[in-house]
Amino acid sequence: MSTSNKHKYNSGTLCLEQEFNTSGRTVNEDAADYLGIRIAKHAVQQHVPTAPIRVCNPQCIDLTSLQQFYVYFSQTWCTGAGVRPDVHDVHSPGRERVLHALGAVNAHAAFGCAVPDNSDHCTVAGITAS
Repeated sequence: MSTSNKHKYNSGTLCLEQEFNTSGRTVNEDAADYLGIRIAKHAVQQHVPTAPIRVCNPQCIDLTSLQQFYVYFSQTWCTGAGVRPDVHDVHSPGRERVLHALGAVNAHAAFGCAVPDNSDHCTVAGITAS
């Protein structure tokens, strides 16, 4: 990696470390989540949209392709109620991983929700979350 690219990467991961405040857990895991969801979102948007899925609980809504992507992503990190994270695990707990990743790609917009106050985002490897 060139010195310039290494500096950009280190600056971006430092930003993530400060933004996510992962209580000493490795920032590289958060950077991987950040980059992974950005790349996956781009892939979802480039493919032919899937048919909406109707979800009822208690009201019925039709989820778009992007909304489905966010729901499926969040279920990937679902943990049982009352499960305590392993203090020696280098990963952030599932809930925080989901919230940080979805916040980084502004998932709220796909559901018509208001923009959160913390709309400043980091840039890692030339990819800005928005």
